[in-house]
Amino acid sequence: MARLGWLRTAGRSLAIATGAVLLVGGLVADGRGRTTAFALVAVWLLLGVGVVSLGHAHETNRLPHHLTFAAVFVVGCVGGSLLWGATAGMLPDTVAAGIGLSTWVVTSWAGSRLVYGGPLDSVLARVRSAG
Repeated sequence: MARLGWLRTAGRSLAIATGAVLLVGGLVADGRGRTTAFALVAVWLLLGVGVVSLGHAHETNRLPHHLTFAAVFVVGCVGGSLLWGATAGMLPDTVAAGIGLSTWVVTSWAGSRLVYGGPLDSVLARVRSAG
């Protein structure tokens, strides 16, 4: 694995350069070019965070923790968005946005408590000791 250290460094450098070019392109362009550049930056960030966190999780043997938290995070995002949309017509926009965002924050917090140092650790310890 140590032999591929240069490849990891080169990959990171290329990823940073690509992100910088896309970001600058989005700031300089207008209209469709700007939208496309910023969409590519969003995809680039999402894939980058995904690859880095999955690599870190695999190295530290915490992949089930990361995947469980990712699932809880997505559920919180979807739930908060649906709640925001449902309350937007009945309440002022700022209150509806606050409800949606607080739903997402509370769900993310509960997911972190569940996954890191919570019940998931004891369940995984029982499964590993039984097998």
